[in-house]
Amino acid sequence: MTLAREASISPLDAGPVHLLTTAALTWLRGMLPGVDADARRFRPHLLIDVPGATLVEHGCLGKMLYVGDAVRLRVSAATARCGMVAFAQAELPYDARILRCITQEAALHFGVYAEILVPGRIKRGDSVTVVDEG
Repeated sequence: MTLAREASISPLDAGPVHLLTTAALTWLRGMLPGVDADARRFRPHLLIDVPGATLVEHGCLGKMLYVGDAVRLRVSAATARCGMVAFAQAELPYDARILRCITQEAALHFGVYAEILVPGRIKRGDSVTVVDEG
């Protein structure tokens, strides 16, 4: 990960790590056929490949994620969305339907935040395992 100054839009992260799944993006595309539901609109730190078309990450609240060999995260909160997801970004056009859908169908939540319990290096293709802390 590289830290760099953003050009014109300053995001607000309410947690150290923002997670989103491909299943959530597929769900959004199903709700809004023809909409460009590109992951870049949502600015996740980690995009996790999960089959299906559901908001699966919401079911991970309070659970631990084991990422690769060392990293351990605790999913701490759902990500509340704002108008930023509708703004034009690079080649992504402005589209108010995205925020409207997330508001109406997911109570304004899309993605989750996680706390870092055990830091480490994450690389493309690392496995992610969800563990109930019970």
